[in-house]
Amino acid sequence: MLNSEIAEIFQQIAELLEIKGENFFKIRAYQRASRTVENLEEEIEEVANKGALRELPGIGADLSEKIKEYIATGTIKTYEELRKSLPPGILELTSVPSIGPKTAQTLYQKLNITSISSLEEALKQNKLSEVAGFKEKTILNIKEGILLAKEKQAFDKLTLKQLTELYSINYKPQGNFPNLIKLEDIKGDLHMHSTFSDGAGSIEEMALAAKERGYSYIAITDHSQGLRIANGLDEEALKKKRAEIDKVNAKLKGIQVLFGTETDIKGDGSLDYSDAILSQFDIVIAAIHSGFKQEQEKITKRVILACKNKYVHIIAHPTGRLAGSRNPSDINMKELLKTAKDTNTTLELNSFPNRLDLNPEHCRLAKENGVRVSIDTDSHGIEHLKFMELGIGVARKGCLETSDVLNTLPLEKLLKTIRK
Repeated sequence: MLNSEIAEIFQQIAELLEIKGENFFKIRAYQRASRTVENLEEEIEEVANKGALRELPGIGADLSEKIKEYIATGTIKTYEELRKSLPPGILELTSVPSIGPKTAQTLYQKLNITSISSLEEALKQNKLSEVAGFKEKTILNIKEGILLAKEKQAFDKLTLKQLTELYSINYKPQGNFPNLIKLEDIKGDLHMHSTFSDGAGSIEEMALAAKERGYSYIAITDHSQGLRIANGLDEEALKKKRAEIDKVNAKLKGIQVLFGTETDIKGDGSLDYSDAILSQFDIVIAAIHSGFKQEQEKITKRVILACKNKYVHIIAHPTGRLAGSRNPSDINMKELLKTAKDTNTTLELNSFPNRLDLNPEHCRLAKENGVRVSIDTDSHGIEHLKFMELGIGVARKGCLETSDVLNTLPLEKLLKTIRK
């Protein structure tokens, strides 16, 4: 399938451009194009044959020509030229989570490191400490990053089928749980992205796909203004998004689209939007997107402050884990659960395959503490809606029953339930 090949090349072009210090917006354009092509349901050749490449989000004249070039020749000249202009092996080094493009270039220039294996050898010989700027903490982070990179390689070999078997929707825990959550209990998805931020599907496309799954509501929770890498929405963009949601709701029957946001929790615990803006949303998800390695007291305080905001309804992917690239943050889960209970805040079980956050143990703790869980997909395209099955499997391992899960409620009752 050429989709994944082209998506990977666009992502690598973005990384190579970053190493060379190219324009930020040019880099972001390739990153967005990579996501668009990767999330495309139909074959990219079919889109090209219909002359519809430029109708895809983020695909302009230049990128559409590059897609055509790859379809015709199996390569992209720009990509090959970039690869030749830089040392071989740099891209392999950037697969280590703690090594960015610039660090990879420094390692090559100073120590002739061109692969993960040569990096490991340099670490054994304590060579990195000889390079200016590589302090003890930096070196420890690189060692941890190598382990994560290896974990990611193992994770990438797992197919969605294998993950679904690991977290089966038919899993039955020991004990008496008569109303264990089932896939058919889910009435909507409260964490979804559209082309207004970094999604690949329009609001209408996401709504229609959700309706086909039998949902009666969804929330389109595009990123907030501070998350520029994900094309976060400023106030003007929010007005346009609201108008589009109103238009879709007037057009479609049988499903309601909620005006939502995934607002960033900043380093000091404040939110990316003011209360005046947050009050306009039907549903507000808050999430941390930076500073994941902060000490426990500080990162816990950030999430707790978000819970205490009267407009925040859900904390998304609470620990921030990304399988193979980022360990869970050191959040005090006991303290978070207590605050969530006291403030009527729901915690999310994010069903995206590399997240699965909350995990089964966290789900059990949420249940024991009377904290509701929302099982969502964090969909960035219509093909991601199927990840709900993974979330259900995790929830069942965590002994969650229908009454423990927010999005099993009918819409009117849900909106009353989340009020603070």
